[in-house]
Amino acid sequence: STDELELGALAIDFGGATTSYSIFKSQKLVAAGVLPAGSQLVTQDIAHGLSTTLAHAERMKTMFGSVLPAGHEDRELLAVPLAGEQGTDSVHQVPKHMLTAIVRPRLEEILWMVRQLVEQDARFIAPTTKIVLTGGGSQVHGLKELAAEIFGLQVRVASPRVVQGLPDHIRNPSAAVVSGLVASGAFPDKQYAMPQEAQDAIDRAQLTYAQRVGRWLKEAI
Repeated sequence: STDELELGALAIDFGGATTSYSIFKSQKLVAAGVLPAGSQLVTQDIAHGLSTTLAHAERMKTMFGSVLPAGHEDRELLAVPLAGEQGTDSVHQVPKHMLTAIVRPRLEEILWMVRQLVEQDARFIAPTTKIVLTGGGSQVHGLKELAAEIFGLQVRVASPRVVQGLPDHIRNPSAAVVSGLVASGAFPDKQYAMPQEAQDAIDRAQLTYAQRVGRWLKEAI
């Protein structure tokens, strides 16, 4: 939001293969970084820990993944198909707390690694800085509370602000990057757009010899 950009915001994008962050202050991007670890690691941890397929592990992460234990989880069972098995013995039941015990450590590790990177730019972080989580991995239940605990700042999970008429699945944190790219292309920020001189230099560099001669003759007339 405009207020977050002015007062300070730390945006953390939980992608599949990477987790990136960007720090904004006084309406400007002041720092950014990327971590080569994302929510795909959580999927792999679930697949290994519960001996299931990657496809089902992704489904379990999306539908039941949580970092906050609840008192009733010992009684709630999840059906888990065993990888490579067929028949009636191919599915076993596991308590939901086992899934939480797999999901939380990995996401906690990623958040701590992001915090270590952000501490290099600690001068831009103030008590008013707001953490904005986005990306597909940000939808795991309880991640907002876990991030607040680790960073000691207010946190919210954000979806992209899209124009009216787009399908509902675009109004989802997992579509944040692609929505931002589309918005940037459709409505470029003139303040940060490439200077015309630089664009002209790129255009000239891409011209063939004959095209450069033709342009020179045209400009000389």
